[in-house]
Amino acid sequence: MQRLDLKRQAMVITGNQVLKGMSPVEPMLDLFVRESIQNSYDALLPTHRTLREEFNCGTFDGENLANQFEGISTDLKLMSSMFFFNKYIAVRDYYATGLTGPLRVEDIEGQNWGKFLNLVRNFGKSQKEAGSGGSWGYGKTTFYKIGRGLVIYYSRILENGEYKERLMACLVESETTRSGMLYRAQEGKNTGIAWWGKLDGDDILPITDHDEIMKILDCFEYKPYEDDETGTAVIIPYINDTHLLDSTSTGSIKDNNIAGWCYTLEDYLKIAIQRWYPTRCNNTSNRITGIDAYINGKLIEKNRMRPLFRIIQSMYNKANGENYEFKYDINEEKIMYKNSNAFNSKMAGTFYYSLLDEEDLEMAPPNNEPSPITAATNEKEYGENKVLICFCRKPGMILKYDNDGDWAGGIKSPDPNKYLIGLFVPNSENEAYINGNKFTLDDYLRASESAEHNNWKDISEFTIFETGVKIDSSKVKLLSLIHRRIKGIFEQLKPASSDDEVTFVGSSLNRKLANLFLPKKGFGPLPTKGKDLPNTIPRTSSVSRKAKLELSSVRIIEDSYIKEFYITFNKTVDSCSIEFKINTESTDIIINEWEKIYNIPFKIEAIYIDEIFLKNEDKVVINKEMKSDYSDTYFSYNTLLSEKGSQFGFIVKRNDEGISGVRGKIKYKTIDATIPISINEGKGEK
Repeated sequence: MQRLDLKRQAMVITGNQVLKGMSPVEPMLDLFVRESIQNSYDALLPTHRTLREEFNCGTFDGENLANQFEGISTDLKLMSSMFFFNKYIAVRDYYATGLTGPLRVEDIEGQNWGKFLNLVRNFGKSQKEAGSGGSWGYGKTTFYKIGRGLVIYYSRILENGEYKERLMACLVESETTRSGMLYRAQEGKNTGIAWWGKLDGDDILPITDHDEIMKILDCFEYKPYEDDETGTAVIIPYINDTHLLDSTSTGSIKDNNIAGWCYTLEDYLKIAIQRWYPTRCNNTSNRITGIDAYINGKLIEKNRMRPLFRIIQSMYNKANGENYEFKYDINEEKIMYKNSNAFNSKMAGTFYYSLLDEEDLEMAPPNNEPSPITAATNEKEYGENKVLICFCRKPGMILKYDNDGDWAGGIKSPDPNKYLIGLFVPNSENEAYINGNKFTLDDYLRASESAEHNNWKDISEFTIFETGVKIDSSKVKLLSLIHRRIKGIFEQLKPASSDDEVTFVGSSLNRKLANLFLPKKGFGPLPTKGKDLPNTIPRTSSVSRKAKLELSSVRIIEDSYIKEFYITFNKTVDSCSIEFKINTESTDIIINEWEKIYNIPFKIEAIYIDEIFLKNEDKVVINKEMKSDYSDTYFSYNTLLSEKGSQFGFIVKRNDEGISGVRGKIKYKTIDATIPISINEGKGEK
């Protein structure tokens, strides 16, 4: 195949920016599964009620594949000579549209880029299909992080009554890495992005000749689409499966502290599919569009799913008015939104939950299933907080399993030896009007979804994807309300001691939980988990020697990176320091130590204080760039400088006890992208 390099010019995204465009919030294999199935589900043909999704992994013919790639064949053959780089992972959908649309940018009509250009040629382009899971366009960067950056796209479409095949490949790598394949091949352009296909003047088109396409597919013993089949396949060669599996768990083989499915790609993919799509996995009905997922040709059957995921599927079926196979009670509570005149219905959604012991979850012999916490997180050790809450939007993908964050934080199981499993399903079709503009709850949630699709947060403004109309949603504050309502459901419950019978203080909840049996004994401690970025500063409920610092995922604006920070103060802590450090394999190095030998690999360009949050739940808009030390009635700001005068952080201090928190932004550049950095919380002092 012939190569076309990304042209070096102003405002063009580079390989390094693509690879850093979305910070991983889950293991790469989980992100791969989430992004792949979501893309396929969005492209499902309206004539089908079930999506077929096939995942394959194995070895390939590295010698023949390398010969197909002009300019980098020598590098590819070198990788193929290394055993663990002769493996691949692939995903293919059926009954989907395939990569339709124009092949050239100049053929675009209006804003209709089409699926081919959006997936293969464009980076950071939002999807516009109603209900689609992607609103940021960076999810596909996962494909380039799974292996060595080379991704092959193969598709078959039906256009004007004729079936057509398309195949193109793209390589993305950091343009600053001297050992990179493109660093040498691009001869000084150093953009880190190139495509392979058929050159057409100054542009490149996908290969459409079947025989030429088969030269690529045969390297993987990969069958082409046939008969009336349409869809898209994504093939990622040169993966390091050992590295991918090692990153799925913090446990160790030596201590036997790794979940059993973290040893092979096939086993892990099987769990990841159940974890993120239990709602639709092998679950087709009148109201539910199902997904039949295959791992190397073997179907994941619903009756063989892990207990946690069967429970969630049952809850989802109940939410959709379908029959569900579950021998224990599924309780439900309507989450009402009483303070808004925007939505037609006052019901924001429904929370489904069950209280289950070891026997219910098949943890006891002879099944010996792992705990639901393990099934959700891969972490084999778990402890006293036996609460697991998840939530999903209209497409059905579980965004997150929350154990102690915005959704589950502060909630205790009413019985310390039973697991509280919950699922929130929004009233997606609920319509709202603001200033005469119509939108749905699903529109709002979709816009509030983070780039990694792992959380929702209230937003002050968003754009309706289909129309481009901007909505002022500053007064909606729906998600913080949902969090409070769910926590309020369990506030009336008095947790039982290890020897006492469970005591309930509620009324309707009292009746729903009174018939549950007493549990068996619990287990060991749970490692502290990271928490998700909130939209508003929560009230501090416990005394700590530190403020609570939370950082958003990184955003790219031109050549700079932006991170939002949220600081929550408590009764004993009035200040918080935020510091950049250097990451190494064994520890983090403070800047003063690093500067004794090396130059700082980053530059802080600006710090902004955006809002001050008050304990009465009001807030004060600041929107101030902190160019030097500063102090007013609300807060003080002080720059942290190294011994050589380089800024490596700052301190924010509240000057009024009525302030509960601060929100702002950090803008910085990386001078040497090969040196990893982190942003950490220092000590806050009274």
